[in-house]
Amino acid sequence: MRVTDFSRSYQHWTRPPQRIIESEDSYKLWSRPSETDAVGPSGEMDWGNSARIQLEARAVLTDEVTGESDEFFLIVPCRAEWMYREDALFQMPNWEYRQIYSRTRGMGLCKALTSEGEQPFSTTLERYTSTRLVVKPLSNPRVLEDDKAVIEATEKRLPMVAQTEISDAESGMRAVVEYPVKTMNYHPERNRYQVDTGPVMWPKFLALGTHWIECLRMSHVIYNRFDKAEFIIRCPTPIEVEGKEVCEVLHYSEVHQHEAKNRIFCPST
Repeated sequence: MRVTDFSRSYQHWTRPPQRIIESEDSYKLWSRPSETDAVGPSGEMDWGNSARIQLEARAVLTDEVTGESDEFFLIVPCRAEWMYREDALFQMPNWEYRQIYSRTRGMGLCKALTSEGEQPFSTTLERYTSTRLVVKPLSNPRVLEDDKAVIEATEKRLPMVAQTEISDAESGMRAVVEYPVKTMNYHPERNRYQVDTGPVMWPKFLALGTHWIECLRMSHVIYNRFDKAEFIIRCPTPIEVEGKEVCEVLHYSEVHQHEAKNRIFCPST
């Protein structure tokens, strides 16, 4: 089984200079040649842009009836910015730029702190002049077979990549969620470990539609055994003051427990 080296894996894209037009699927496209050194209303340079963004997590969804499969990638976050200006660069009010990509579609998770109850919406990659996923394999991965092996690899400070496999009988779908283990708790005397890491992607199987990418939610994962996992999902979450709801924010507040197959890998030494 392929194991991803997230430290060397990236999404590359190039977009043209900016003018917002509406496409058939109501997604705002960046499209038009621009005059050299044109400046937009915000004061940013209207040159277009290329980016290299590290991958943070991977998920493979499989329909166990048809055998159809697709993989998806969550990129690391950055902040909303004005490109190549000479003065202030952060957009205000600021927000998190975060995306999920397949090789044919992209889905923005770019929302403000407060939630407006919007549903995930994906689109084709037409707004880019080019996109490229570079997914590098982990060199000579070996699976850590038991708690003791996990603890030993942790104490040696070896990089770890985990895969959590979950299934849903109602939809007939299976998902393998893959991610680097950034936080590992461990207790050598009791021979116990506990993964608590993220963000990763969690599939809301009951939200499966035409485009599988739209069932994916940002989450964190936690477990201390190889056959069970919990995910805490980022979702609209009401905030109450003195018993009255004052707003709704995006926060990690919805917990799902799964029977799972957790596999933890590290490079062979």
